[in-house]
Parts: sequence; C-alpha cells; structure tokens
Amino acid sequence: MDVLWFQEDFVSDENKMLNRQLDVEKEYINGPERLFCILCSSPLSLSRNWYKRGALQYTSCATCGHLNGGHLETDEFLAYAYTDVESRELTKPYFDEYKSGKMFDDFELTVERIYLPKANFLRDVLLSKGMDIASVKLVDFGCGAGHFISALQKVGFKNIVGIETLQSALDISIKNGINSKILKLIDHSQTLNFLREVDCEVVTMLCVLPHLREPLKALEALKENVKCIATFQKLPKWSYASSLESIFPESRARVLGSDHTSVFSNESVRWVEKYLELNVWGEWKFGSDYLDLFRKLIIKSQGVEMSEEFREALQIQWMQIA
Repeated sequence: MDVLWFQEDFVSDENKMLNRQLDVEKEYINGPERLFCILCSSPLSLSRNWYKRGALQYTSCATCGHLNGGHLETDEFLAYAYTDVESRELTKPYFDEYKSGKMFDDFELTVERIYLPKANFLRDVLLSKGMDIASVKLVDFGCGAGHFISALQKVGFKNIVGIETLQSALDISIKNGINSKILKLIDHSQTLNFLREVDCEVVTMLCVLPHLREPLKALEALKENVKCIATFQKLPKWSYASSLESIFPESRARVLGSDHTSVFSNESVRWVEKYLELNVWGEWKFGSDYLDLFRKLIIKSQGVEMSEEFREALQIQWMQIA
C-alpha cells in the first residue's frame, strides 16, 4: 500500500509524464545507431530477441542478456538529460522532477515509506559483515533530492556524502534539511574518475547504472578503488512490469523509457557478477509489477464512458487481485 500511495501521481500526471518521456526519446534517437551492447560490448544482432515501443527499438544481447536501446547516449543527450542546461527547448526529464508530487510535497513520508526499508536492508547487510555503521564512509552517488541520505541518517549512518550532476536536485536536498556541506556537484563526464578515486568504503547508487553511458566501466572503476569495500545497487530489471510496457506503447513507461535507455535482466546481473568476480553480500528482490498493471487499468478506464461509481467499483475489484 505504501507503493500504491507513491504511484498515485503516476495516474494523475500520466499525460504530463508521457509528453516529457516522448520529448526525451526524440532527443535520444538523434544519436547514432547502437551496434554493440552497452554492458558487455558484444555485437548486437536483430536476429536476436527484439521489439519496438513507439519510436524506440530494443535488442536483447545474446552474450549477457542485457536489454539495449537502439541508439547511443551522446554527450548532447547526457547533457540534456542530466544537467540543468536547456537543450532544444524540450521539457527536460528532471527539470521539474523535484518540484511537485507526493515524493516531494511530503518528503518525510516518502523517506519513511519508500527509502527507510532500503536503508535498513543496507545497514543489516553491512552489520552482518562486521562494519561499524556510525563510522563507515558512505557516498550516495546520484543522491537526487536527498531522500536516501535522510533515510541513511535515520538508521545510524553518520559519515555520508551526496553526489549529483543536477544543482537543482541539490538545492531541493538542502530545502529538505540535508546539510549543504555533505553535498557535491560533479559533471557527468567526471563519473568514472570520481568512482575510481573517491575516499569511501561504501558507494550507494539507487537506479543510477541504467542512466550511465558505460555502466560496466563504472563498476570497474569502483572495483579499482582500493578504499571502496562495497557498493549497494538498486537496479530496475526486465520483469512483468517492463513486458507490460512493451504492449502498452501509448502509456508512460516507468522501467524502460525516457532516459532509461537500457535495462538489466537476471541474466545480465549474473553476467556482471561473474565477469567482475563480485561477492554478493545481500540481495533483496522487490517490485511493483501488479501496481504497474493496476495503474494502466485505471488510466485505460478513464477513456471509457462509465459512471464514477462504476469506475471506483472496478478499482476496488482490481485491487483485490493483488
């Protein structure tokens, strides 16, 4: 139910979010065609599994199983998507992302319902490995509006730094009570060097890897960092929810769309772990697959002539399926 509360904005703001997604995708397809997997660099073949959603084509890599978008993430696209600089007068993906909606109108409730469970999980895993939570140096890379930093502080982490490429996001973090002294702005081009050299023991990256042009190199940079002991990754994955997106192209895509130009699968996650010889300390699989279907049913029902009483009755019926 906590996630359902969070998704209410996805219904009320469907048209606005869909239009923003389409703008971003128009920018994305200006890039050259992708010929090699964004994760493992193997050649991509359209004889392998592929599908189209709107203007975008996706291909599953035969080597690692990663799902690739059909174009390269150019410098122009990355600057458009992950900086505050205007580009082609399009609606930028994060231009007003941190300014409205439940996630930002009620910061504390969002921290409690969405981010505290993740912070508790990370704390418990690190404690099981004998790490001192109060003293461990932790960097939240891609800290956004500060929700996860706040959650980490609530569960006992004391030495935290938040990293962002959007000054607008850091400004909101400060408004949300995050100390500006622990926040740092970097350019997206600095990502690999930063991860390779940052002085910390733990790097958290919540839904960050799918936004990077070279996700494997980012993980390799972390592994090269002699001070970094562990990384906590939250990865959107190919799932029931993303399969729904492939057959509802007229609806906003939550997992695979906009600036999410590729997505992990169970297969590609295991490929990375084996390739980099990573030791998995903990794994938590969760999702909101049914709620994605529920959201699409609600949105579809709004285009059908019926009384509000009947529409509400349908919603109650749909919720009972979960």
